[in-house]
Amino acid sequence: VNSKLPVNASLEDDRVTRRIFAVLDKDCDYYLNINEFIMGLSLLTRTNKEEQFKLVFKVFDADDDGTITLHELARILKLNTASIKSDD
Repeated sequence: VNSKLPVNASLEDDRVTRRIFAVLDKDCDYYLNINEFIMGLSLLTRTNKEEQFKLVFKVFDADDDGTITLHELARILKLNTASIKSDD
């Protein structure tokens, strides 16, 4: 799996990409098999909002402790702010 992002991608984007991958990689083999990929897409597109929010929570709960720390929340807000600025 090529973990490199385009040159213009930020380090924070890379962290989020890696975290999404880790959440979807259920068997922790560093590959997404077809079932993991489909399940991930289904969670993003075909589930209710609560399930989608749970997935997003897992992505930003970087240490998997079931809570979002101040540092993790700051990362979320920073990414959200950057996303809003790029939409302008």
